[in-house]
Amino acid sequence: MHRYVALISPEAGPAALEPAAARFAQRFPTWRTVMANDHVRVWTQVNGDTPLGAERHAQGCLLGKAFATAESTTDSAPPPSVADLLQRRWGAYVAVQNDPASGSVEVLRDPTGRVECWRMGLTAGVEAVFSHYEDVRWLRDAPVALHWNYIRYHLHNDWCRGADTGLQEVEEILPGERVTFRPDGVVDRERAWRPSQVAGRHLATPAEAAKAMRRAAETSVSAWAALYDRLALDLSGGLDSAIVLGLLRRHAGHGGVVGVNWVTSQVEGDERAFARDVAKLHGIELIEVDVPRLGLDDITPFAGRLLRPSNRIMPLGYDQLAEGLRVRLGAQAYFSGTGGDHLFYDHLGAEAAADCLRRQGPTPRFFEAAYRLAQLSGETFWHVLAMSVRANLHSPRADARLERGNSLLTPEGQTGVDFTRFAHPWLTEAAHMPPAKLLQILNISELQRHYWRYGRADVADEVHPLFSQPLLEVCLQTPSDWFAADGLQRGLARRAFADLLPESIRTRRTKGANTSHWMSLLADSLPTVRETLMEGRLVAEGLLDRARMAAALQPLPLAAGRELMSIVRCLTTELWVRATEAAERSLPGPGRQAA
Repeated sequence: MHRYVALISPEAGPAALEPAAARFAQRFPTWRTVMANDHVRVWTQVNGDTPLGAERHAQGCLLGKAFATAESTTDSAPPPSVADLLQRRWGAYVAVQNDPASGSVEVLRDPTGRVECWRMGLTAGVEAVFSHYEDVRWLRDAPVALHWNYIRYHLHNDWCRGADTGLQEVEEILPGERVTFRPDGVVDRERAWRPSQVAGRHLATPAEAAKAMRRAAETSVSAWAALYDRLALDLSGGLDSAIVLGLLRRHAGHGGVVGVNWVTSQVEGDERAFARDVAKLHGIELIEVDVPRLGLDDITPFAGRLLRPSNRIMPLGYDQLAEGLRVRLGAQAYFSGTGGDHLFYDHLGAEAAADCLRRQGPTPRFFEAAYRLAQLSGETFWHVLAMSVRANLHSPRADARLERGNSLLTPEGQTGVDFTRFAHPWLTEAAHMPPAKLLQILNISELQRHYWRYGRADVADEVHPLFSQPLLEVCLQTPSDWFAADGLQRGLARRAFADLLPESIRTRRTKGANTSHWMSLLADSLPTVRETLMEGRLVAEGLLDRARMAAALQPLPLAAGRELMSIVRCLTTELWVRATEAAERSLPGPGRQAA
């Protein structure tokens, strides 16, 4: 979405900063300097006609795009200081600010984490903060090392990660985090935005929550849509993308929207009928694109650019079509409904009754909520009552939700994992929250792995307008049981956006899935998958159990799908390790060949 590099040296000053800055400027002469002084230099890549860029002000800059909140006077005013940016702006950005008096440099990342933000030490006293690792990896003379303790955690849990990455020398500046680089060499990390604090301020009624949800979604979609003349919308036929289309057409009045429905060969992923209904309702063109079945040899070329293993490494077919489709449609951006499941609380469980009991005690409203959630979850009313009481008497450990394990690992690979250290701090600091609200915060942290960032995001801006700070805060402030309005999953969202949905989607109870698409890819490439894993780096490191993996990689067990996600996690990790080591060896410098 946005590409930038900041070199920071509050401790060593210009003597250390100048050589690194000169090397960078020589290598990337077309990049634009947006901030330069004795302590920090910031560049951004000039990328065609994208509206995403950099705002400069006296002591800093804002990289990406930020919009004024309702409390601010105007969107065109200079960006506020880092201290009050979260209250006066929202969007997708990283802000950099220098304090001339102290020499400190502050970096703030917005709560959605839409713009990537990583940090790495380069030389003594010089740090790089950046969006794309390949832009700075060559500036570090010493080789980097794989972070095997993190990789072990990732093999157990790839959905809730904190600041650690797959490289020991690289950390993520997390969404909502402010990092201060001080002249004495100390680096302070502060979570300036915390979902547990936002969630502590409840909205008054379900009706108020629905109105606030609608208002925040309208604000977000309209603001992002105004930046583009023509855009492509992933129109899956599900609730969330249908809401985005309705807001684009009814509220934002956008005329340059083309719907794209990605069609796989499996019945469970075929949602064309629903996509056609919503496209017809809002009068837009719908293009149905057949997703090719690729083999493992077609691994995505950006694997070595990632700082953690990712399921996106798998050649699922979408990235391979991206450039041609963008040119065909003339689209400046890809929009999607990503984030709706997490924000509107799909798969709400009976534990939400425990939240209601804690919030208002054993009142008639609690018993109504317990009855509604029992219907929704398929549990008995009495089971829900008992579970609610137990959950409030004996709260489970927050990190217990992280320990799902991976049966394909060796005993060494299955033990000694520090779940608390590597998990997202949003979860660990919210341990006091009631169970369903805690799970909502976990789901929001998990959303970070759904961003495309590479592949098709290299050729057009990637925008997920529902995942915005205004809507995120409304949903956090909505008590969990309210999301099941009318006894439906995402029932409150269905109420709030009912006028934008065709009847088929408003009353739909099922969801599409691409599980069979994944299984077909593995089955078609089974000999290659088996060879890759059985003779790979994970086996060499003593993490992967060859006998268990050999048993899982047979046609019948694979078709049953019991170990599917564990296989995918191991395979994508293996591919990432190989690609990362190959990319590191390709760089000049002492020790690179041994990396």
